[in-house]
Amino acid sequence: MGNNVSLLKYALLIVLFCTSCVKEKDLYEPSGKNPDDMEELDLSFKFSLRTDKQIGVMAASADEKVAEGILIGIYPQQPYEEDGTIVIKPLYVGYTDVDGCIYAIISVPVNVDKVYITSLTAGFPGVQEVDVQPGMTCVLSAVPFQVSTNASTRMAVARSGAELAIPVSQKLSNLYELYSPYADAEVGKDGIPLLNASPLVSKEELSPKFLNRVNSWYPEQKNVQDVDLNKSSDLVVTDELGAEVWATYVGDGGFYVNNRTVYNVLTYYSYKEGELNKREDIQRHRMTLLLPNIHQEKCPSGLKVQLLYWDGNKYDTIFPKGTRIGFAVARDGLNMTNIATGGVNSKSAYKFQNQTFPNANVNGFYYSTPTLNTTKKTNAVIRSMSDYNCCIMGFDIRPYGDAKADYDFNDVLIKLTASPVSAVKPEEDIPVIDEFAPSEAVYGTLAFEDQWPKMGDYDFNDFVMNYAYELEKGDGNSITAVKLTFTPIAKGAAPWTHIGVGIELPLSEDIIDRSKLEGAIIEEGNEWATFIVWNDVNVALGTTEGYVNTEGTATGISGTPAEITVRLKTPVSNLQTQKFNPFIFVNSRQKEIHLVDYKPTKHADVSLFKTENDRSDPKSGVYYRMDNRYPWALDFPRKEASSPAWKYPKERINVIQAYPNYEKWVLDQSNLSWFDASVSGNVNKEFLY
Repeated sequence: MGNNVSLLKYALLIVLFCTSCVKEKDLYEPSGKNPDDMEELDLSFKFSLRTDKQIGVMAASADEKVAEGILIGIYPQQPYEEDGTIVIKPLYVGYTDVDGCIYAIISVPVNVDKVYITSLTAGFPGVQEVDVQPGMTCVLSAVPFQVSTNASTRMAVARSGAELAIPVSQKLSNLYELYSPYADAEVGKDGIPLLNASPLVSKEELSPKFLNRVNSWYPEQKNVQDVDLNKSSDLVVTDELGAEVWATYVGDGGFYVNNRTVYNVLTYYSYKEGELNKREDIQRHRMTLLLPNIHQEKCPSGLKVQLLYWDGNKYDTIFPKGTRIGFAVARDGLNMTNIATGGVNSKSAYKFQNQTFPNANVNGFYYSTPTLNTTKKTNAVIRSMSDYNCCIMGFDIRPYGDAKADYDFNDVLIKLTASPVSAVKPEEDIPVIDEFAPSEAVYGTLAFEDQWPKMGDYDFNDFVMNYAYELEKGDGNSITAVKLTFTPIAKGAAPWTHIGVGIELPLSEDIIDRSKLEGAIIEEGNEWATFIVWNDVNVALGTTEGYVNTEGTATGISGTPAEITVRLKTPVSNLQTQKFNPFIFVNSRQKEIHLVDYKPTKHADVSLFKTENDRSDPKSGVYYRMDNRYPWALDFPRKEASSPAWKYPKERINVIQAYPNYEKWVLDQSNLSWFDASVSGNVNKEFLY
C-alpha cells in the first residue's frame, strides 16, 4: 500500500496500545472494617456480562489512499446469512474520518470471542474476523482496478457520429442472442474488463457521499414490494438527437457465505416500445454483454462501460430517441474455471439457465422489463438522482415468492449516465419512500430479584424482560435518536407485588425534543432524562393473577412490548449503552432496584441503603451490593433481536441449581458463557422454565 496508508496503520496500533489498560482488583469494605462475618466487596467485579473494548478500523481506496466517509459496521457474529443478506444490526456503525479511520469503544458480550467487521459502503467487500482483545485493529481495502499492460489497439469512441468499428461481436450462448463487445485480451481471467484495453471501459471515481446516498436508497432488508413492480424499470431516450449511455458498477448488497463462488453476469438490450411483450421475445432479441463478472470481491466499484446500440445490422454509440434500454442479470451465469482458460468469448465460460424456464430457479435471468419475467413484475428498481445527473438501478435476483427473497433490490447496483445528461429518464421512476439512516443496537434480557434490600431466593425470575437499545446515527457519527424496546417475559414476584419499570439515559433533558417523543414522557425532577416504561407490568402482561411464565404447569403468556423513541434537538458525539440505567420499582415509586453500582434516580428512597442485607455506599459510588456472589439484577446479552431470552430458572430454583457454572463465574470470573443454555454442560435443564 501507499506510504500514507501504511503510516496510518502503525498509528492505529499505537493509539490503541497506549489507551488500553488493565484495572487492578479493588477490594472494598464500606464500614472500613473487616469483620469475620462480612467479606470484603470486590468492586472490580461488576457482575457484568458485557465488556467495553477499543477498536480502530481503517478504510483504504482502490488506489491505496485513505478513504473518508466509508460506513463501517461491527457485529458480534457473522452478519451475512447464507444468501448474503444482513438481517441484524451492528454493535457499532460509523463513518471513517478524514484519515480514513474509526476509533470506537464497543460493548461486547463476554462470551463473544470474535467480532466481524464489514463495510456498508459499496466497493469494500467481504467481512474480516477479529479476535476480541483490549485493543483491536482492522484494515478494509477496496477492490482494485485491473489494468492492461498492453495499450488498446481500438480507437476511443466519440459522439461525432463516426461509425464505430467493433472487431468483436462473438455470440456467447446457444440459448440466447447474447453477444460480447470485448476481445479476449480486454478482459481478465476472472471476467473483469481491464482498464487501458477496450475503448468502452473506463474508471469513474465514486465519492463516499454518493455511495452512501445509494446505500440509503437501497438499504439491506428494506422491502419495497409496496411500489408498483408491474411498471417497467427500463431507461427511455428522450433527446431528439439521441444519447450516449454509460453504466458504472456500484456494488451489491453483500453476496457472501454461500455465494462466494456465485458469479453473476450483467447484460443489456435495447428495444422499441411494443417489441418485448412476453418472456419468449428475449430469446430471439439481441442482448449485449456488459460485465461478465459482477461479484463484489472481484469487480471494482467505479468500473464504467459505454453501452452500444444495435440497429439490427451494426453497433453504434448513439441510442435514438424513443429507444428503451433494459438490463438483465444472469445469476450464477459465469463459469470461473472456463473463462480463465477459454476467455470471455468462449461459450463454455457461461452456464445460462435453459431458455424455456428462465426463472425456474434462483440461477435464472432477471430482467428490468416486467414482461420478460415469469411473474410479469420487474426485478429491478430504478430511481433518478438529479443532483448527480444519473439514475440508479438496483436488482433483486431471486424469484418472487422465494422464501429467501428480501425484495430490497440491492443485489446488484449500477449507476446510469448519459450525454447529454438529461437525454434519458426512467420509464417509471420509483420514488424513495424513506431514506435509510444508519443505526447500531445492543440486545439483552434483564432479570431482577424484588426483595431488596433483603436477600432474595435468587431464581432471578421475579421480573424478566427483553430489551433493545438502538442508536440512530447522523453526520460525523453523532447520535440523533435513541429507540428503546422492552418486552416483558416473566413475573415470578408474588401476585400482590406491583412492579414498575423505568430507564435513565445519560442525557440532559434539555437536548431532548419533547415534541417528537414517542411512547413515554420524561419523568420530572431527575438528574438525567428518565422515562417510566410501565407503572405496573401486570398491564403489559395482561394479568393480575398468580405467577407469570415461571411455573412449568402454567399456560404461557405473551407480554406486550413498549417502544420509546427519543429524538435529540442537539445530537451527541458519544452515548455508551453500558451507561443506560434500567431499573424496577416495587410497590412504590421510591423503592428502586438497579444493576450493580448503578445510581438510583432522585425519586428513590435512599434511606433503604445500608439496611437489611444491602451494603451500598453512595459516597463511594457503591450501589446495590450485598456480597460477591449475588446481585439483585443481572443483564444478559443477546446477539440480535431474534435471539431468545435468557432461560431463567423455575420458581424458587436458585440460579446455581440451574446454572452450576454461575458460582465459578462469581468466584474467579471464569466460565464466561455460564448463562448460555445452548452450551453443553452449562445447565440442568429440568430446573429451567
